[in-house]
Amino acid sequence: MGKKTRRTRRLSKHHLKAKSNGGGNHPWNILRLKSERHREWHVLFGNKDLPEIIKLLQRVHRLKEGLKKGY
Repeated sequence: MGKKTRRTRRLSKHHLKAKSNGGGNHPWNILRLKSERHREWHVLFGNKDLPEIIKLLQRVHRLKEGLKKGY
């Protein structure tokens, strides 16, 4: 088995907008991730799409900033 084949096998196809939420197999909706990273993504974010993840991270950031300021 060649290097490229081994490397490719470890990659999995991640849908930025989950197929279960109406996302398709369009190239702009696919992100290639190493299989381990793909599993970690779903542990952290479930099937949330990018706008939902961005909102979540913004909330976490605001909370962290508030804690720094003593709120």
